[in-house]
Amino acid sequence: MSTSRHAVQEQVRLLLEPHKGARQLDIFPEDSSVYQEVHLRSKTGALLVSYAGGRRVRGDERTPGRSFALDVVVLARRREGDAGALATLSVIEDALDGARFALDGVSYQVVYEADRFVDHEESVWHYVVRVSCTTL
Repeated sequence: MSTSRHAVQEQVRLLLEPHKGARQLDIFPEDSSVYQEVHLRSKTGALLVSYAGGRRVRGDERTPGRSFALDVVVLARRREGDAGALATLSVIEDALDGARFALDGVSYQVVYEADRFVDHEESVWHYVVRVSCTTL
């Protein structure tokens, strides 16, 4: 059975749920107006899980390997401090790097690949964290 990108996004969202604090946590909205109105204006910040691509990797003879790349968009009102963008990057790394989940009878491991600064606009710090979820 082919695992959908939506199912992988949801698993990563569930892994982040206990660590979100006061931040909103959601799948990145399909409608950009929702992003503008809800997430950019959030007073508590937001974590948005977004599909970034997929590829085949070496698997075993019964299960072809698959790797999904996901971005966790970090929106924060502050750069520093407990709820700031930089602290949030550490929270995400601790929550996701090395985490495992199973979908459709296939195990995946999450690897924290990189993070990067995107923008500081309208008093919102915007970072993106890239993680990969690869079959074991």
